[in-house]
Amino acid sequence: MISRIYSPSSLPLEKLLDVECGNGSLAREMINDGIAKFVIGVDASKDMIDLSIQKNKENDQRYEYLVKDVYTLLPDDVGGTVPLIISIYLLQYATTVDELFLMLSAIRRVCGKFFIGLVPNSSLIDNAKKMKKYGMDICFHKDIKDGDSLSIISDFDEPSSFTVTNFWYSLETYKNIFRKVGFCTCKWVKQHINPQATEEQKIFFADYTSIGMSFIAVI
Repeated sequence: MISRIYSPSSLPLEKLLDVECGNGSLAREMINDGIAKFVIGVDASKDMIDLSIQKNKENDQRYEYLVKDVYTLLPDDVGGTVPLIISIYLLQYATTVDELFLMLSAIRRVCGKFFIGLVPNSSLIDNAKKMKKYGMDICFHKDIKDGDSLSIISDFDEPSSFTVTNFWYSLETYKNIFRKVGFCTCKWVKQHINPQATEEQKIFFADYTSIGMSFIAVI
């Protein structure tokens, strides 16, 4: 998605912000792919931040990691507003519409231009059974509505299985809240398979693209 908002000549960015950065894998990808010179990673989990620091210790001058709850995030925490914010695993953890509003309000406070990320796709509901071939069992109420929980059981037939609980919101609800907190536009972008994948891989992963919907929000 980066190529949709930045030309190659405008990269790398001086810095970007990865919210709920987890183990820092996406931050490392942004550095390795030449997207940014410096990445700030924020996560509420100290364990995750410690793991990120450990994985990046050989190149730590290009990363900064903060243990910080997104709701309390301020420009001063990250050296002012940041031109690009990325977050893959964040918005779907808001348990209510009000919580989603507060989460996006915090993001807007520190956003200098673009916010990109991923949320569960509305078509996931119709394609949930197809996800089993990827090792995921997705459970939800048949009349799912905003704020309802959505359980994703990964490796469901293995001893190592684990469950992640997300919360469901329609794409229209997301879009309305983006607008309310001060983003001028929000564009939805369908997931796609890497063009370099083999034909066999493209066929196998065709249904996987229905699990999420990417967004590009602009202030």
